[in-house]
Amino acid sequence: TYQAGVLAYQQVKEDYPDFDLRIVDSQNASLGMALMAREAIQMKADGFSLDEIEERIQFMVKHVVSLFTVQDLNYLAEGGRLSKSSAFLGGLLNIHPLLEVVDGKLEPKEKLRGRKKVLNRMYKRLELEAKNIEKQTILIVHTNETETVKEMKDHLHDTLKPANIIDYPIGAVISAHTGMGTIGIFYMNDYE
Repeated sequence: TYQAGVLAYQQVKEDYPDFDLRIVDSQNASLGMALMAREAIQMKADGFSLDEIEERIQFMVKHVVSLFTVQDLNYLAEGGRLSKSSAFLGGLLNIHPLLEVVDGKLEPKEKLRGRKKVLNRMYKRLELEAKNIEKQTILIVHTNETETVKEMKDHLHDTLKPANIIDYPIGAVISAHTGMGTIGIFYMNDYE
């Protein structure tokens, strides 16, 4: 967490007073943080100063969009993010939530009927919001959804033509809270 990073930095600073490090609260999760880390690593390799890297990452904190959907609402109910009755009814009605990380918190944005509709809404958000998509790397995270991810990548390559699309499996900790069938997509709504 951000607080743990601050505490660790303070301890290191006691022994190494000249050590310069910047800690940024990503206000994000999963591959939203990875987009920022990838950018910082590339900027460092390209010779940018620590101040320039920090400024860029602070910009990204405000502009990284992290969208998720889950297949099984019962996992959200077990984690306390949804009532058990809502999970039951949502399952009966084939409801798929569109979730977004906003200011570090996972918020429900929409409830759509059917997996295809929620994925199409993710595409539409990406299409409407992503600036300079042809320069961006889009990240996709999933719980063993290789077929769906292949379809997503094909669709995005054919329609929006981002610079790159990379997919990663969700780790065990997050997938234990979201269940199989979870998919997330990460991009920037402003890209310089």
